[in-house]
Amino acid sequence: AADRDHRVRDLERARLRDDYCGALEARSRRAAERLDWQQAAILAALLEERLQDADGQFSRTLEALQVFEQPKAVAPPPGFTAVLRPYQADGLGWLLAMKQSGLGVCLADDMGLGKTVQVLALLAWRKQQGAAFPSLVVLPRSLIFNWSSEAERFAPMLRQGFYLGSQRGQILKKLGSIDILFTTYGTLRQDPVPLAREHFDYCILDESQAIKNADSATAKAVRTIRADHRLAMTGTPVENRLAELFSQLEFLNPGLFGETFLRQFSGGQLTLKAEQSIRLQKAVRPFLLRRTKEAVASELPPKREQVIFCELDSEQRACYEELKEYYRQQRHQEKKEGGAQKLEALTALLRL
Repeated sequence: AADRDHRVRDLERARLRDDYCGALEARSRRAAERLDWQQAAILAALLEERLQDADGQFSRTLEALQVFEQPKAVAPPPGFTAVLRPYQADGLGWLLAMKQSGLGVCLADDMGLGKTVQVLALLAWRKQQGAAFPSLVVLPRSLIFNWSSEAERFAPMLRQGFYLGSQRGQILKKLGSIDILFTTYGTLRQDPVPLAREHFDYCILDESQAIKNADSATAKAVRTIRADHRLAMTGTPVENRLAELFSQLEFLNPGLFGETFLRQFSGGQLTLKAEQSIRLQKAVRPFLLRRTKEAVASELPPKREQVIFCELDSEQRACYEELKEYYRQQRHQEKKEGGAQKLEALTALLRL
């Protein structure tokens, strides 16, 4: 009798589970009919990409989003002094199209392909369109000079501000007269509250692999920023684990990817099964644009190499000769004793 009761309870649980799952999928189908293409992309991730709906409407809507992989090229606005290469004009068109969709995206071109100039052209267009708020650029301190000089050179219409140093609070009082505000990951991590209270048009992360650890203070700090649009820039969206990519995507579109989906792809290994790889590509494809140097080689200028010889002054030459003579004597002594070491020879070459 006890066994029979257990079987009855198990059957009842199975029936309730099937009813619940059926109701959930039916609700998803009804909702998909009311969704536009942007909402369809979000629902695809949240429901772990359940694309096999009965009438195919959901799948067709999501497929429509893929057109942004081949956007129409857009020229920079008047006053922008740089001439964009064809792939950069395509990138600008993609950025503007995805801004229109309201989705945060990652520009993941190879290093050296001009991600900065594409984003400056985007910000120049935002000023032309009358953006109501300034844009915030968060980046490593070593890149501030490069960004500032390129903005001054190519987009002189963009008024710059810097949220740095002990007097950084003063710049927030002048946000109304600023188009682009620069700060560093370290500054934002140490003092996130003042910037979190402000409203920005764009929040842009350069070298966004800096937030690859979703639980780090830096990643949490950037997520507090209130912005109408979000953009990440990196040449290496994944370095060691897929979780690094999802940390960046979570900044771009908070809550977009469900916990179950993330758990399937956030393990320590990069090797995926064929089915997992296909699902992952479909999930992240709308949010990431990556061009390699090989793919756009025909659009790049010819490679130029310049060899520069640096002459040592008398003090440097004396130091060099002394060090060289020391290692020469040491190697000679090692050979006599039969104990020459390759590692020590390498050390000598590195020091010289």
